Amino acid sequence: MSHLKLENITKCFGSLVALDNINLEVHDQEFMVVLGPTGAGKTTTLRCAAGLEKPDEGLVHMDREVINRVSPPERDMAFVFQNYALYPRKTVYQNIAFPLEARKFTKAQKDEAIQRITQLLRIDHLQDRLPRQLSGGEQQRVALARAMVRQPRLFLMDEPLTNLDFKLRSQMRGELKRIQRELAATFFYVTNDQLEALSLGDRIAVLDHGELQQTGPPQEVYENPANLFVAGFIGSTRMNFMDCSYDPDSQTIVGRDGVWRLSPKEGAGQAIVANGNTEHLVFGIRPEDIAISTTDEGDLAGKVYVAEPLGDRIVYDIQVGQDMIKIKTSPTTMLGIGKQIKLKVNIDRAHIFDKNSTKAIQA
Repeated sequence: MSHLKLENITKCFGSLVALDNINLEVHDQEFMVVLGPTGAGKTTTLRCAAGLEKPDEGLVHMDREVINRVSPPERDMAFVFQNYALYPRKTVYQNIAFPLEARKFTKAQKDEAIQRITQLLRIDHLQDRLPRQLSGGEQQRVALARAMVRQPRLFLMDEPLTNLDFKLRSQMRGELKRIQRELAATFFYVTNDQLEALSLGDRIAVLDHGELQQTGPPQEVYENPANLFVAGFIGSTRMNFMDCSYDPDSQTIVGRDGVWRLSPKEGAGQAIVANGNTEHLVFGIRPEDIAISTTDEGDLAGKVYVAEPLGDRIVYDIQVGQDMIKIKTSPTTMLGIGKQIKLKVNIDRAHIFDKNSTKAIQA
């Protein structure tokens, strides 16, 4: 069993609050991903879990026991770093065997353990090579093998795919998911790449400036962002935001200068009124939830400003009044720059945020 719990963790470096009252659990055999921008406190979270940093406040629990005073080696967690940290003069075999030396494994025991893990990671044919003779993806697998060979209670991974090119990162995402399932292991993984978070995590925790913004399954966080930061950070292309207000008399959402009006989804109007702020709101809609109208009628009227062909789709910037929004179309949908168009909005997938608190207003 490998259950990790961070309870009310606060960590400061001088006047900088790196972590502010973090509460987070990583369940047994779960792939938990902490997602956030640079400086969010992701690595500090891992280091507090590993015992490499001492929290100023709060408790670290491992399998229901407080381990704040337990040394890093005694916590039995494996740390996989961004830079691989392989020994350049040791072969792949020797790099992987290094953690087993302190455990007094016999040669036969080392051979058996290394053969098992290298076959799992598909690097058994590389055992006699030096790190400089390996590709980036192979070096990453060796670093993983060195962590996995001693069968730790928990794996801590600090942006391990950052140094790989796009193709290798895509391949390794699938490999990591497969390995975690086959090992039935607990992974605590941090990244600033939302694609990694959404594709790898059983749950994701979104962190910003040391504060936990939202935790939940990837699709839930994507579909129901808790605030403006989460809504804007997760999603490619990012969610569109337009300042708006709510008119209780007509029961419509009104864009800046009354350029557009939309009837909100069922229950949203009552939620806005109950929230107590009808004037300073933000309307959020993802590009994939906006379609080009095939008639002269539409929810929004706009002008094509920029086209971004991306192979499998085209992303268009559309000017709607004072706002600039993005829409996604098929690669065969060609719109001339400056063309006036009408747009249909899937209102059931729209979001309303309180501009002052930045929190989502749930219908």
